[in-house]
Amino acid sequence: MLKLSVTSALVQLWTGKTVYRSPAALNLLEQLDLKNGESLYDQCSAGFPYAEVIRNRKYGVLRLIRECISRNGEGLQVVIAGAGLDALGIELVSRYDRVRVFELDRENMAEKARIAAALDGAWGERISFVTTDLLAPENVRVQLFDRGWIPDQPTLLVMEGISYYLPVTAMCELVQVLAPGWLVMEYLKTEQAIVPERRQIPNRVFGLIAGQCGLSLINRFGREQIGSLFENMVLDHGLGMNDLERMRTGENQWFPTGASGWIEVSLLCQHSR
Repeated sequence: MLKLSVTSALVQLWTGKTVYRSPAALNLLEQLDLKNGESLYDQCSAGFPYAEVIRNRKYGVLRLIRECISRNGEGLQVVIAGAGLDALGIELVSRYDRVRVFELDRENMAEKARIAAALDGAWGERISFVTTDLLAPENVRVQLFDRGWIPDQPTLLVMEGISYYLPVTAMCELVQVLAPGWLVMEYLKTEQAIVPERRQIPNRVFGLIAGQCGLSLINRFGREQIGSLFENMVLDHGLGMNDLERMRTGENQWFPTGASGWIEVSLLCQHSR
């Protein structure tokens, strides 16, 4: 069993086994020790079933990735920034025979590669685990190129769970350096875009997470801001919690309106598309 950090374990406890379906992805998740996150899980989930937020989020990210693959064909290259020990990359190469995945993070990539190599999967060399620093985008590009990434072929960049803490300048530089055709980005909304009676929920949860990680600032974005944040990228469409819950469960039990949720997932594309 691979012991996760508090926050990594927290996300996996929220996600459970409700989003990824492939045997290999589920096998990976079964090898993760989540005990470190149990106390924070209880604190963050008090008063609201926060797992529903994360499950909707992950469902939305996967849905938009699948949409990009449908538009571009299975030859798409998917770069996952801040991949951690999540099973998204394994899920993608298990579902699609020609998709190429590159997972990026500064920790746990070697351990994840070791676990993945032992899984029963036929993806061969179609997934790479790259130890790198997202704060040094030029180095990221070089490392990706060394691992077989082809700049001239269609690329989808995924930024899930990192927009909260990664400096905006670093995110912009990463997008500029990699010049992806598509970008899936998940982010925390501004307070003004959330109904007043629910603003305290993300404030409390992200306050607990920030305290655990020693963060002094959590980034927040508006959808219009996302659409103009990156050079040569425009907003294709976005999905709020109400959209995602309805798509995932068939109803709106917890998020009846767009303003009742605080996290969104958006798809951006190159301006020329």
